[in-house]
Amino acid sequence: AFEVNNISLQFLITALPASGALYETSQNFRTYGTDPKYAPIPIQEHELPFRVSDVLSRVVYVPPSDVFPPEGRWGAFSYTVQEPSSGSMSQPGQVSLSSPAHHIAASTFISGTDAWIISGNIH
Repeated sequence: AFEVNNISLQFLITALPASGALYETSQNFRTYGTDPKYAPIPIQEHELPFRVSDVLSRVVYVPPSDVFPPEGRWGAFSYTVQEPSSGSMSQPGQVSLSSPAHHIAASTFISGTDAWIISGNIH
């Protein structure tokens, strides 16, 4: 990623998703666009903030294989962006990882209201 002056920005992962794993892209994928798409070892908590080294600032999320997909999102991770020459840092950003149904929030309401409320446009 570049800003107006063609200065490369650094993307830093600051929080990992609660479920699944976040990986750097593999060298194979970066160079040839082929499998494997991600590095063999996921980004670990002790590595945070983790500087993304892919020049296109890509990471790969792999959901857990031993659970059913959630009704809502799988999870989220947080990041910041740093301009290297000045060291100035962006406000935190968040990426939500949607479920296969492409919902970020959902509920069957089987066990209750799940703390949802109805507001606005009610007659």
